[in-house]
Amino acid sequence: MKKFTLLFLLFSLVFTDAAVNENGEDNNGIDLSTLTALTGTITFRLYAYSATSAAGTFDIEEHTATAKGIIINGTVVAICTSPTVTWDGTNWTPTTPDINTPVIINANYITGNSVNEVSFSACSLTVSVGFTLTVDNGDFVVIENNVVANGTVRVETQGAFVQNDDAGTFTGNGLVLKTTPNKQAWYYYTYWSSPVEDETAFGAFPDTDADRRFLFSAPDYLDENTGSSNDGIPDDIDDNGDDWQIVAGGTTLITGVGYAATAGPFHIPGGSDSADFNGAFNTGDIDTSIFFNVLNTLGSWNFIGNPYPSAIDFVAFQAANSSVI
Repeated sequence: MKKFTLLFLLFSLVFTDAAVNENGEDNNGIDLSTLTALTGTITFRLYAYSATSAAGTFDIEEHTATAKGIIINGTVVAICTSPTVTWDGTNWTPTTPDINTPVIINANYITGNSVNEVSFSACSLTVSVGFTLTVDNGDFVVIENNVVANGTVRVETQGAFVQNDDAGTFTGNGLVLKTTPNKQAWYYYTYWSSPVEDETAFGAFPDTDADRRFLFSAPDYLDENTGSSNDGIPDDIDDNGDDWQIVAGGTTLITGVGYAATAGPFHIPGGSDSADFNGAFNTGDIDTSIFFNVLNTLGSWNFIGNPYPSAIDFVAFQAANSSVI
């Protein structure tokens, strides 16, 4: 069982309660009744440390008998305790990394570029200023916890960058480059989804005409009639044609939402199209809203997308969401 200390922060004042142990509780309490001169918002923060194992979950529940109190839940992130491993441009020092070692990229690194530049796992990752970690096609990098990209983490179309812990964070510069199969015409649409934070439609699709970038508005999809006839027979097409909506160039792409965009009008027939997504990588659990209308007897369409800089297991994804998909 992990032990936790509760730190109650009130502006600049700190009150420390004793550790809470398994099957027991500390009853010292925190008395703020004498602080009558303070006004504003009171913020409580819960810190967990001195755990007897590397990772796990914790919670504070309401009192069972009285049904009073608060409920707080959280996660203890595994601490990287192994010695740090550094890439110097030629070798790993002092040894090759694994899922238990913190890693520092202190020179450019391209997976598959040399006998020492291969896919790898690490407990945490730091990319130093001025350097780039590139995950090439068919390769992967798996990080257990946090990433700090003071340089750049770059992921190619068929590369995979994974953060295992849902509480892990990605801070800094990320770049995911996506390339399509060959398109026979520029006006063929590709379905995209952003794997990074705060990317805009223009940033990802700068060559696409302003009226060729769309999202699908599921609440506006209503299919009760055939074409323009009010016959009550659905034809799997939105009755008033307002389900596909143009996305303005400055619009920030929403995490987990799908977008449709053509190539630019100067696209060479038979060539591929591409999109570059710049920003901190999405990580952790991501919720995406879907909409269902009982009036759509043929089914309600939703357009969602993979929000991560790696492929996802669709079988596992569908099973986890079987109640709504």
